[in-house]
Amino acid sequence: IGIEVKNIPSEMKVYVEDKNGVRFEANRVGDNVYVKPFTSWNGVKIIYDKSMKLNLGCGENKKAGYVNVDRSPLVKPDVAHDLNVLPYPFADNSFDLIEAEHVLEHLDKVFPTMAELHRILKPRGKLVIKVPHFSRGFTHSEHTHGFDVTFPLYFNKNFTKSGFFGVEFELNILQFSWMAHFHLLSNLGTVAK
Repeated sequence: IGIEVKNIPSEMKVYVEDKNGVRFEANRVGDNVYVKPFTSWNGVKIIYDKSMKLNLGCGENKKAGYVNVDRSPLVKPDVAHDLNVLPYPFADNSFDLIEAEHVLEHLDKVFPTMAELHRILKPRGKLVIKVPHFSRGFTHSEHTHGFDVTFPLYFNKNFTKSGFFGVEFELNILQFSWMAHFHLLSNLGTVAK
């Protein structure tokens, strides 16, 4: 006999742990979760684990449902941490999703930071990075780096032996946009057309 758990929010994962501590993810169909039968239910636990999302360098753009991290206590982040200081205050494999929007260009050492993001990202997790193209990478006085289309390739061990930094990320999409901070335009009041 199996168990059906109904009305589980989509952002919440459900795991089953057997009496030996072996854990696996339960099957999901819509808002219902189905746990396959065991020969013995003695010692079996159903574990709910909410999906964890990280908004790295949140600034004023705090996101609901995320752990919002920034160095400045003025923006009242969930976690105040200088992102140049490694390691970050999170356990290995903590996050299903990490978003870093216009953060890397402000940091001292991009490749060690990428290794740190790899450490705290769960296997098969998603990392979303937005950075300025090198043609406008230094338009802000705090930018220390500009990026071009080869940046993601340094995390592919087949790209170059001398440039590979020891952590792999799979590139799913590379997109260009000329304007980076549309959300800030509203701070200016009426914008001339």
